[in-house]
Amino acid sequence: WKKVWDAVINNNSPPSSVIDPTLLYRATIRASPWTSYAWAKDNPGFVFWYEPHHQPNSRFTYGMELTKTLSQEHYCTYIHMFSHRYAVRRRETARDRMTYHSVCVLEWDHGRYCTVVELAYLNGIGGSQGKSNYYDDPDSKVPTKLYAVYPPELIQPWLSDRAEIRGYDVEARNID
Repeated sequence: WKKVWDAVINNNSPPSSVIDPTLLYRATIRASPWTSYAWAKDNPGFVFWYEPHHQPNSRFTYGMELTKTLSQEHYCTYIHMFSHRYAVRRRETARDRMTYHSVCVLEWDHGRYCTVVELAYLNGIGGSQGKSNYYDDPDSKVPTKLYAVYPPELIQPWLSDRAEIRGYDVEARNID
């Protein structure tokens, strides 16, 4: 391979023309360095919280913005943790038998809903069109309610070697 253009050397200006249109060219595309720790340059952190019960409208907050929107009016009364294995449609491998997914369920003093908190693949919800196991519309043909409020900068292919923290308010009032 021969390098014919470099964004750094060429001051981010696009190439003027293709050298030989009969040849195939390979491109290496890299994201900005800040994408290693954030979805938005001025809002670091791979964490989000979806609040469909927030009044007057549902709310989706991510990154450090969470510290500005979290209410101190309510407090968590109980935290429950549960783990499960995902079903596989093939013969289970040793890795399948050892792989569990764990979530925490937070119960609140107001008793109107609970919050599910999980650590999962980075961009997993954006990369799967907003499909989540915690809402009734994961098999929806149209965008899910979660995906409808999802910021466009979070819609990317998922990365199975990176993680994000997700918070979802769900209809359950408590674990019972």
